[in-house]
Amino acid sequence: MYLGAMLPEDHILLRIKGPVDFSFVVQETADLNSDIGRDSISPESMFKLLFLMYFENILLQHELAGQVKVNIL
Repeated sequence: MYLGAMLPEDHILLRIKGPVDFSFVVQETADLNSDIGRDSISPESMFKLLFLMYFENILLQHELAGQVKVNIL
């Protein structure tokens, strides 16, 4: 089953996802990445996590981790 079919079409995060192009984050942080060591979380994904923290008024990282586990959006 496609997970997108389970989401309500009018959910605010889906409405944000369409018109907002988060790829600018990769361009803005390109000079901060290193070729040494393990790969990190993509800057775009990290920005989306921080955006979710702000948007949902999540104050603690472990709350964010819990939210990400249960919220497919």
